[in-house]
Amino acid sequence: MRDVLHGGLTLAAAFVVHAVLGRFLATTLFGVDSFLIAVLLFAIVKGDLAGAVMGAAAGLFADAFSIGVFGISGAAYIGVGFLSGWISRRINVLGFLRSFVFLTGLSILAFAGRLTLNAVVIGEPIPWQRGLLLLRPVATALAGAAAFALFRRFRRTRVR
Repeated sequence: MRDVLHGGLTLAAAFVVHAVLGRFLATTLFGVDSFLIAVLLFAIVKGDLAGAVMGAAAGLFADAFSIGVFGISGAAYIGVGFLSGWISRRINVLGFLRSFVFLTGLSILAFAGRLTLNAVVIGEPIPWQRGLLLLRPVATALAGAAAFALFRRFRRTRVR
């Protein structure tokens, strides 16, 4: 029951960040995918199955606010949520640099999955926008690593 509450609060926080950042970064090409950060951090903390469930919920929530096909983000986030929970149980991702590298790889995987599914389902070419679109996974990973470091610091001070 507590995991459902934590997942709901994480999803609500991701929505608030998405709404605030969307207001300021709506015209820029590189933004931060707050729903993906929520999925990755929830999966690292709670595990692979919780990451897959959070990926489904966050993906459908993200698709509800996009113009694209409903379910594409959900499909990409389920796989990435499961993988991040599964891999993080087997390797140490607690340092900032390690979590940044880990989150960069998974952000690229989610990004490639969403672009590929979008290209296959809709049939349109990928809008590269002179290569600037490739900065989005790196910006997401940097924000995710910073959020994970803040979460660990908050949890450490709360336990004391």
